[in-house]
Amino acid sequence: MRTLRPIVDPNIIFFTYFNNEPVGFFIMVPDINRIIGKFNGKLNFWNKLRLMWELKVKKSCDRIFGMIFAVTPEFQGKGVESGMIQYIYENYFCVPNVKYKTVEFAWIGDFNPVMNRMIQQYVGATRHKMHTTYRYLFDREKPFTRCPRLGIKRSDK
Repeated sequence: MRTLRPIVDPNIIFFTYFNNEPVGFFIMVPDINRIIGKFNGKLNFWNKLRLMWELKVKKSCDRIFGMIFAVTPEFQGKGVESGMIQYIYENYFCVPNVKYKTVEFAWIGDFNPVMNRMIQQYVGATRHKMHTTYRYLFDREKPFTRCPRLGIKRSDK
């Protein structure tokens, strides 16, 4: 995180609390790939200055990159993730003179159907990349078992 400090916008890092205890967070950074693409692979002193000029003075970066999104297992499925995304949508994308126009969720595993469904159905996002996760068992003699699904079992009420 220390190396990201120069490019981080603190207004796009969110933490969610319940009874003064953190229960979720969403860390986003400006997508600088569009800016550093002009540097021809050279990030020397002058190009670092150009990068800071584009980010801090000119504010030409209009896209953010969602790096990490997590909710503690006890609060998953209770609307915390939807509430965070709704807050970000209402306060960053539905206001006039918005700085950021698009957000890319960095990576949601193909093994996480709940999060994929939430992003596509409730947020209205479109999938434009699909990452596939593969496993390789180094010891073929050991049996493979999936990790149990975490979370609280819902009551029948």
